[in-house]
Amino acid sequence: MILKRKMMDAANKGTNSTVADSHQCSYNRKKAMTTNTKSISSTALLCLSLVCLPSYHHRATVDAFVIRPSAGSSSKIGISKGKDIVKPIHLIDENALSSNSIDRKHAIFQSSAKSTIHTTSSALSLSNNNEEEEENDEEGKLKNKIKQSYKKTLTKVINFIPTLKVALSSFTVGIVLAFTIILVPVYNSVDKMSEPVTLFETILNDLDNGYVDTVDTKKLFETGVNAMLKSLDPYTEFEGRQEAKDMNEGISGKYAGVGLVISGTSLPAPTIVSSSPSGNSNSNVDVSSSSNLLPQDALNDNNKLLNDLGDDDEDLLSDYDDFDREDIVKQRKEEKRIVQKAYEKGVRVISAFEGYAFDAGMRPGDKIVAIDGWRIKYGTPVEDVRLRLRGEPGTNVDITFERDGVDGETTLAIPRNIVQIRDVKLTSFIGKPQDGIGYIQLTGFNANAGREVRSSIFALQQAAEEASKGDHSLKGLILDLRGNPGGLLTSAVDVSSLLVPKGSEIVSAKGRGFPGVTYKSRVDPILDPSTKLAVLINDSTASAAEIVSGAVQDLDVGVIIGSNRSFGKGLVQNVEELPFDTALKFTVAKYYTPSGRCIQSTNYKEGGVDGNSDGRYKASKVA
Repeated sequence: MILKRKMMDAANKGTNSTVADSHQCSYNRKKAMTTNTKSISSTALLCLSLVCLPSYHHRATVDAFVIRPSAGSSSKIGISKGKDIVKPIHLIDENALSSNSIDRKHAIFQSSAKSTIHTTSSALSLSNNNEEEEENDEEGKLKNKIKQSYKKTLTKVINFIPTLKVALSSFTVGIVLAFTIILVPVYNSVDKMSEPVTLFETILNDLDNGYVDTVDTKKLFETGVNAMLKSLDPYTEFEGRQEAKDMNEGISGKYAGVGLVISGTSLPAPTIVSSSPSGNSNSNVDVSSSSNLLPQDALNDNNKLLNDLGDDDEDLLSDYDDFDREDIVKQRKEEKRIVQKAYEKGVRVISAFEGYAFDAGMRPGDKIVAIDGWRIKYGTPVEDVRLRLRGEPGTNVDITFERDGVDGETTLAIPRNIVQIRDVKLTSFIGKPQDGIGYIQLTGFNANAGREVRSSIFALQQAAEEASKGDHSLKGLILDLRGNPGGLLTSAVDVSSLLVPKGSEIVSAKGRGFPGVTYKSRVDPILDPSTKLAVLINDSTASAAEIVSGAVQDLDVGVIIGSNRSFGKGLVQNVEELPFDTALKFTVAKYYTPSGRCIQSTNYKEGGVDGNSDGRYKASKVA
């Protein structure tokens, strides 16, 4: 501790002393450190001196010293740093130090510490200088690399400028051309549509404000839209709120009513014309049916074309000889008689669904005379009766009717419910069940048509096996599509998939703005190939029913039986929802059978002011 204090005092005084010669001194062996502890203490003392005296940076050329440990100690301490200042190391034998030279020892240590500090400082200074030079060299090299890279990049950019100009010019021209190609047709379309829309709106506004009497602009609008659509074809129609609701009910196969099928005339008196192509004026109207799949105009057109009838009766009669004219007159009189009889017969119940009106007491043959006190008059259209029978589920409707054999009128309160429409009206056997000849009457193609036909076929197969005690399954199947007006395309594909081989093409559809679509069977048929299939049709078999019969015929999986050709309605209608709960049903494509035949039998040409005087479409028979 004393040695350390004196070294600190020498450092504080800043004494500069040099060691000229190496003095030897001896210590008393009793006071000397005879163990390795002395050399370790000396080492620690030197290190402390180097740390505590950093302010001495005087340059001195001195010899480093090492304290040789006493005998028995193997430790040596030496200092030799720096390349330019390394001196020979003089070893000092600590046994040679005498006890009378303690002051010399202090001086030696002080001088040695100072010399060591000066030497280390010089070495560190040189090392720092070398490091600074190396850093400067690296910075210079880095700067040169950056300059060279910058020059290369600048050269490349300068060389690329002509190519870049060409690319930018090409890109600009491409953008201009693309926008021109896209926007010009859109602008023309907008300009083409804006004029008639503006005129139509202006006309409605002028009539609403200035017409001599008060007008209903809603009725005027619907009249104008319907007249416009009638110039295209009979299937393109604007559906108001009620019509759109009825159409949606027909597609879903559900409606809110009492579960009655009624019949009557669809035409108000006294107009007398045939309401069906077969000449039967009794229009069976199922109250579950909610959309007119075959409009009256289409029925009339088809009937005229099939019989080669024109628009004017006088012209019609002049084209035939006397015998033909007599036949036509007789036919017209018979039609009038049938229609007259239908009016006199009134609105009759054809069928009452079990679980609904049948359970309430209604029976087929009942004549409906009043609904909720509203009396049905002579010539009342059956559609008006149908609408009054419907209503909100849970409400009651009072139906007043007459029944043959019962005096007076009977009134029943029947609740309205959600009625599930069944497309399969009858599933039975022709003859004995053990004969294995099944019969299915399919009257429509709503959403569940495929499921109902599948269930019916399974039921017939199981019943035939049970009746024959496992000897055979269903031997033959009759699918009755007579009077079927069609329905959903997907339902027609579902029914056909039950009858035709897997992977077979069923129907295709093509149109101007309609992507070509081909529908194929993706499942194995449930009808055994050994089962004979016959499909019944008539002139009221249309649309989806013709798709099924056409697939059966073209794929040769059954026979088609009928007194005459089917209706020939092969047009695809798309239903577009419009604001205010309305809809637009318009023709988008045509159906084609697997062999490529077009089902449509009538061509429709757009009418207008330059065509027929009433602007109606022109119908012509397909050659």
